[in-house]
Amino acid sequence: MISNKAVIRIHGVVASTPMEYEYQGEYAFENNTHLIVYTDYTGNVITKCAIQANNESMLLHRSGAFNGEMFFQPAYPTSVKYTADMLETEMVLHTFEYCLTAEEVQHITIAFRYMLTDPHGMNVIHGQQKIDVTWVSDKRIVKSHD
Repeated sequence: MISNKAVIRIHGVVASTPMEYEYQGEYAFENNTHLIVYTDYTGNVITKCAIQANNESMLLHRSGAFNGEMFFQPAYPTSVKYTADMLETEMVLHTFEYCLTAEEVQHITIAFRYMLTDPHGMNVIHGQQKIDVTWVSDKRIVKSHD
């Protein structure tokens, strides 16, 4: 697979707390799917992150200090299980809005609004985020599929 060096900017509000992050990573487009990978160095912990996104949905996979997957697709609640250290949490993800915009100038934007609840619907976390990915096509990384 050939990927491009990318800058990934994530900002939004989660549980009433504003958030804004910027990462260096990689971007590729394969089989009508945008593939984005980056490493989250929050505090003194490391989490590898991978995003697979198309016009209908997005899968966020995390591995490291935080482990789990979130599948964002409007109108379809999905189960989420996250682990961090010795803590394991199960939630239900409700995606209210999801939009992927691909621009011609090596840039995509993924915007989504969602709610997480525990399996009983008691604890609720609201969030909205926007992910901006900009890449440089002349900085390619070639990876083999061994």
